[in-house]
Amino acid sequence: MPDSQEIAEEVAHSVRVMEIVEYGKDRLPAGPGIDDSEEVIIVEGRADVLNLLKNGFKNVIALNGMSCPQTVLDLSQKKEMVLFVDGDRGGNLIIRDMMAMAEIDYVTRAPDGKEVEELAKKEIHKAIRSKITAEQARLEMASIDTSNSLRKPVIMKKFDNPTTSTAPRPAVPRVGEIRPAVTAKPIINAPVVNAKKSLTPEEKDKFGEMLENLIGTRGAYILDDKLNVLGKVPYTELVTTLKSLNAGVHAVIFDGVTDRTIVEIAEKSGIKHVVAMDTKVPNNESKVNIVTVNEL
Repeated sequence: MPDSQEIAEEVAHSVRVMEIVEYGKDRLPAGPGIDDSEEVIIVEGRADVLNLLKNGFKNVIALNGMSCPQTVLDLSQKKEMVLFVDGDRGGNLIIRDMMAMAEIDYVTRAPDGKEVEELAKKEIHKAIRSKITAEQARLEMASIDTSNSLRKPVIMKKFDNPTTSTAPRPAVPRVGEIRPAVTAKPIINAPVVNAKKSLTPEEKDKFGEMLENLIGTRGAYILDDKLNVLGKVPYTELVTTLKSLNAGVHAVIFDGVTDRTIVEIAEKSGIKHVVAMDTKVPNNESKVNIVTVNEL
């Protein structure tokens, strides 16, 4: 006779199977909440639907082996679509196909080497929270071959290429712009600015490690002067969060590009370091230390 645990698992599995419906004219495996939800999660196959149902997601539909079923194409015209793929090369190919054919709003994927059907509840929620916009996904996919990962190598490859990095050496264009008027000032002033804003070895190691962990997540870390993490927020909420804190922040590290809005808030809040993948603001135009991935 099976024990109680086996019986419970069998019943739970049966219930999940019963919850799967065949949706649309393509009869795609889906959860029962497609019509009632404003957001729909697109996965690759039936097993992925089962796993998400098991963990409480009923607004999920599978491609079921098709590149872009008409049913999904129709849904993308009316609902917010989140594409959730496996963490492998096949996931990259699906992202490319779907972005070209349907109106995808967000993209996320399983950790490298894992499939959606084998993820635990915590991993699923983390992946959904880490979703990136379609625009960001297009930029990342355009900068890599389909054989590479969508996450870590994307950004690093982008900034290794001098044609795509906007400010690997901020001082060079500044000198070029004002060369007739000042030839000696950058040489005189640079050591003072760098000495005032330079990172300690501990900070450099810590910031580099944290920025690497953030790649592809569109997240942000907020640190105090002891390099303790005060909080982690989505990049889209960074400005609002910094405004609410006002003071007590030593450094901000995020997966994005530093702009003047962030710099101005950092200056007002007394933040010493702003660390990001790239910057639109040269370091010598700010009171805060602007650090990019190239410098780490």
